[in-house]
Amino acid sequence: MKKILLAFLVFVSALAHADMNMVVSGPGGWIGVVAPEFAKALGEPIQFEIIQGGRDLLAGNKWEEKFKNDNNYMWFSNGGQAEGYLVEDVKYDFKNYEPILAQNQTIVVGYNKHIDPYNTMIKFAAGSGMNPDAMAITMMVCGPLPKMKDYLECYKKHITYVKGMTQPEQALSYQRGELNAIRQNPVDYNATFLPLELNQTWFSAGLLDLKTGKVMPDPNYPVGVRSFPEAYKAKWGKEPSGEFYDAWLLVKNYRDVLQKVIWVNKGNPNKARLIAAAHKLVNDKEAQKRIAEKIGTYPWWVGDEVTKAQQALEKQLTMKALNDLVWWTNEAYEIKASLKPEIVKKAK
Repeated sequence: MKKILLAFLVFVSALAHADMNMVVSGPGGWIGVVAPEFAKALGEPIQFEIIQGGRDLLAGNKWEEKFKNDNNYMWFSNGGQAEGYLVEDVKYDFKNYEPILAQNQTIVVGYNKHIDPYNTMIKFAAGSGMNPDAMAITMMVCGPLPKMKDYLECYKKHITYVKGMTQPEQALSYQRGELNAIRQNPVDYNATFLPLELNQTWFSAGLLDLKTGKVMPDPNYPVGVRSFPEAYKAKWGKEPSGEFYDAWLLVKNYRDVLQKVIWVNKGNPNKARLIAAAHKLVNDKEAQKRIAEKIGTYPWWVGDEVTKAQQALEKQLTMKALNDLVWWTNEAYEIKASLKPEIVKKAK
């Protein structure tokens, strides 16, 4: 992680006179790996506007308020912002922008192998984008239950959601045994948690299959690790289902599909050359090799392919699932969530 962050910061500092700009909520991770390769494919540097805070929602809101109408700006969205779109009064709206490049990714969840996660209080750090993973952990620990309220009761008995920790603090707390479960994107999980002696990979959230709308296994990482539905079935003997699962599936898919997307404003005159650069990057074998070494080999989407992925998400956006998700966010996490029926109408 330190190497990726250092490379990203060096890359940013070297691009003081960039022609294109990108709004991001923080350095490192996926964008720290992909942005330099995208700049090479584009044939010009990219300057980064780093806007941190507000569980990453601030960056999305600032993009909408200040930068989206500037044709020399792009926005890189993440999973926390996708979740915020569903349950909070944010100012940005993914339907109002043009997608350039995305990668269909997932999240990996691990636990301290010295505990039995099914008979131990799970201590898991809260943070941007982590709420869906707390839901998945709840289902894994609690098993089949009929109603949302049943899962809430089980969650309160078996999950401790630790708020206010930075990512470095989470890593240290996990290594010290203060936290006994962790989640991260493949980049950070690979670098920070996979090498730890105490770590046991639990499950991958899995990827959205655009053809079926279901969750498919991670195609390459970690090797041999089950997707959440597979891990759940292995533990409980049946496929996950029900209203709590549907609420999780909605937010998980929104988060994962929209967590690695580069956007521009509609009508941006730079769109054609940015799309061309995205295709060049996707088809550059050497660049893909360098990216895969840090991230893994995940499906890429360019331009209209991202729009098709958005349409697949919208088919899952029902009022019932959204209402249940808002209820859970309020009751379980005590995050003020708002029911937004207008986004369901927009999806139809």
